[in-house]
Amino acid sequence: MSSQITFDKNRYHQHREMEEWCYAHIGPGGWRPSPADGGLWSIESMFGMTTFTFQNGRDYTMFLLRWGS
Repeated sequence: MSSQITFDKNRYHQHREMEEWCYAHIGPGGWRPSPADGGLWSIESMFGMTTFTFQNGRDYTMFLLRWGS
């Protein structure tokens, strides 16, 4: 089961930094990759809301510890 966190437009300026952090600390992923492509995490953005989705609960927890609030 995947876990998600959604940020509003107030965190938009951090998306690139969050994405780079995910590559460095979690592994393959990015803008809407499929799990079949080996993506452990993904990003989707619509109407000022950006959602990060994680395939593993441990990765989700690490992300929350760094970026959650």
